Amino acid sequence: GTDTFTFSPTTAPTAGTVEFDSIGIPASPDNVTGAITVGPAAPDHVLMAPDPHTMPAGTNATFTITSYDLYDNLAPVTGDTTFTLTENSPTGQFNQTATAIPIGSVDILDGFNSATFDYYDITNGTWQLQAANAGVTDGFANITIQHLGLAYYILTESSTTPAATQPVTIGITAKDMFNNTVLDYAGVDTITQTNADSPTDLSYPANPGIIDLGDGNATIGAAAWTNGVANFDVTYSIANDPITFTIANGPSNDTQAITWQVGALDHFYIVVGDTSPTVGTSTWINIT
Repeated sequence: GTDTFTFSPTTAPTAGTVEFDSIGIPASPDNVTGAITVGPAAPDHVLMAPDPHTMPAGTNATFTITSYDLYDNLAPVTGDTTFTLTENSPTGQFNQTATAIPIGSVDILDGFNSATFDYYDITNGTWQLQAANAGVTDGFANITIQHLGLAYYILTESSTTPAATQPVTIGITAKDMFNNTVLDYAGVDTITQTNADSPTDLSYPANPGIIDLGDGNATIGAAAWTNGVANFDVTYSIANDPITFTIANGPSNDTQAITWQVGALDHFYIVVGDTSPTVGTSTWINIT
């Protein structure tokens, strides 16, 4: 006799060849076999790889988007299919693969299931890349850009004109060639001063990792750095004496000028010329 049955690919969603064999009949040349080839369904989503990925600032990475059906079978597209590329980094750039030619989209060509592109970035951080087409679910990847080594320093100060004896906070930031903060920097450096009339009156109050050398200069040790930044206080008791601070021992130096000012009135000095004058004479008195 003859019998029929229905086979639904959704119950065996892996694309490929499925073989049927007669059941319950002992193996013999009379067994009946048949085969059916299950093809992928229509494209449903794309995946972007590698995800996640890490690379140094100023370099390229090649990414691939691949089209899949609802059951995660590779699914070739019908007709050239364009995917818009976006990212959330302030300096990210998509390029044609192995070139420096900027692009804003990439095509999966008719009959194919994947396409590649390059990504370039210089800003330290973790950023998200996206490939979007209205007909399928978007593909995403996370990329972490790592800073390079020390290239230069940036000096900042809390005030350039403090009152005499008032502390000023000086900050030193370690930067790479792309202006990223070198978060793991912990070098030993020297802060030096020039122009101080009395260097011994310039001091560095207790700061972790800071060694006051007693001559207006100080050593900045590894313990002073946190996430690529070292902050420390400095005081000076002489007014109207502009001092230039320089961070040395690095690939490139930075300077900042600070002039301590005369503070608010605190007290008077009185000097008398003759403390025991005679009657009918005069003496001078100086009040400062």
